[in-house]
Amino acid sequence: MYITVIDNARFPDTVEFPMLKAAKYGWQEYPQLTPEQIGENCWRTHIIITLGTELPAEVLAKLPMLKLVIEARAGLVDLETAVARGIAVSRMPEGLGCSHFCKEAVETIDDFMAGKVRHRLV
Repeated sequence: MYITVIDNARFPDTVEFPMLKAAKYGWQEYPQLTPEQIGENCWRTHIIITLGTELPAEVLAKLPMLKLVIEARAGLVDLETAVARGIAVSRMPEGLGCSHFCKEAVETIDDFMAGKVRHRLV
């Protein structure tokens, strides 16, 4: 699985995601990607974490391998397109601090790799 954080500049420099339980995976973090850069850099990505960058239908269309999006708040992902494409969308609970968000996101990915999705919207 390839996992990409598309806008980690929204976190303080001291915040890091914990390690996944999975033995094999690729992990990329970008400070901030434009919609064009998301298509160019994430076309092999299976899981995207977005802290505030929107993923409209035209961006999702450029991500053929995408299976899961973890969003930090409502309205970041075009849910209609996600449903049509079979992409699971998981929204983290509101009010999480940065470190708790990272921990919850990693646990959500671990669960997804085990066949279940936490905080699932679609």
